[in-house]
Amino acid sequence: MLLRADLRKNLFFYIISILSLLGNFYFEAKAETVNTVDTEVGISSAQATACVEKAMEKLEINLDMKTDISLLNEIFDHDMQLADFAAAKKLLGDKLTKATSMRPMLEVIKQAIIQKQPAIAQFLCLALKKDLLKIPDDNAKNMIARTLHLTFLLEEITKEMANNLDFSRDIYNYYLQVSKDKFNVCDSGLTYVKDLYRIYGDWFMPAKSLAMDWAFTGIMEKRAKGFVTDKETEIGKTKLILNIAEAIAADYFANFKNNLLAGVALAINPYTKAEIEGEKKAYEQHFSPGWTSLYETWNMAFITGNINNLHLVYPKLLIPSVINADSKDYIFNRSLSLWLTLKFTLFAKANDANELKLPNSKELAEVWGEVNAQHAKDFVKRTNGTELNGISDLFLIPIKGVGNKIRHMFE
Repeated sequence: MLLRADLRKNLFFYIISILSLLGNFYFEAKAETVNTVDTEVGISSAQATACVEKAMEKLEINLDMKTDISLLNEIFDHDMQLADFAAAKKLLGDKLTKATSMRPMLEVIKQAIIQKQPAIAQFLCLALKKDLLKIPDDNAKNMIARTLHLTFLLEEITKEMANNLDFSRDIYNYYLQVSKDKFNVCDSGLTYVKDLYRIYGDWFMPAKSLAMDWAFTGIMEKRAKGFVTDKETEIGKTKLILNIAEAIAADYFANFKNNLLAGVALAINPYTKAEIEGEKKAYEQHFSPGWTSLYETWNMAFITGNINNLHLVYPKLLIPSVINADSKDYIFNRSLSLWLTLKFTLFAKANDANELKLPNSKELAEVWGEVNAQHAKDFVKRTNGTELNGISDLFLIPIKGVGNKIRHMFE
């Protein structure tokens, strides 16, 4: 099922809201200087390895861990609402009935942080130095266990969606039906947004969900036809920039001024090329070196500081298909995992599930943002040959005729 025209048109309110937010704080931000810590960018491989291993030890994450079948099925049935989706059950097979080693998944995540995610490794070093990674109490242990088990399941589902367009279509239609039958959420138009507002109680998540539904169906359309036009590439860049700008605005008003610098660096350097490749019809986007690594650490810090129920949200970035993705596959895989994650957060909210909160999330986000700001400045200097000043740099976004690109979205 493809996205209807009325659903696309209602994104107008989403885009105008983001542009208005940016406009409101532009003049203040133009004169504002963001103070970042004097942190050297990057650490050695040996340091990264030591910090990752120490963080895992502190959080009691063991490479020899196995899945807890009872917990895994609870998450599969309740958090993911996949109990009636036969294709997912067939995909997972005996993983739903037999304890499975988490070592392959955890090894990939560990090595990806050490080898591909320097800012995340550096953050872990700094968090350990500042004693911000606490020995987990029972609540934290539950949160960590749920995070790891959802990551285990989400990796399998995301990987299959990336490899199998038919599976992507099937799960899209399945979740439309689940949302309608179980949570009384309409599948299109303004009514869809109103239904989500009824559940969430604010406009942020409905707007986010609407935008990601649009992005997801757009990806399916491109994969189905097997190519991406120049016009679609430019529109895709605009969508990505707006998605980043939305988080920049949230960071700004939450006073995470360091982390938002990484968002600015990402927004002013959108991808240069998009294409559909191979038999699996992967949606590939080509970025400047270091862009996807900066996105990963920026978004991790953003959700740490701004979102509760991190056991539902961290997995979208932790799964091997995302944290260890080749640069050209990163946003495609991350889009799939994000779209799924928004369904999980909807189900949790609709079911009035108790929110799991990270007690020192704000402090962790502050420290993470300090590291990200330094990496963002280094990225812009290498990529653009200039200094990163602040939010005002958003108005240097290298897309001609942005107004026309936005207008094209609603044609």
